[in-house]
Amino acid sequence: MTSTPWRTTPVTTITAGDWKLMEFMEDKKLELYNLKDDIGESKNVAAAHSDEVKRLQSLADKMKSDLGLDGIPEIATVEVGVDAAER
Repeated sequence: MTSTPWRTTPVTTITAGDWKLMEFMEDKKLELYNLKDDIGESKNVAAAHSDEVKRLQSLADKMKSDLGLDGIPEIATVEVGVDAAER
């Protein structure tokens, strides 16, 4: 039996006030949560709050630029504990 190795998906996360935006780097999926109303992050409200998505995405882009992280090529994925022959 071959098991799938555990791995995490690279994500950019920014919080401001009650809001938390997550941008998944592999597929550019966006998730927005209102932490005041949903501390467990169970309801993605990005579609209903596109204004907050744009605002937080702009802040995240500025942060990445300030840190010199903009323009980085696609993320390379490394599977820990997997022999190259098994890939």
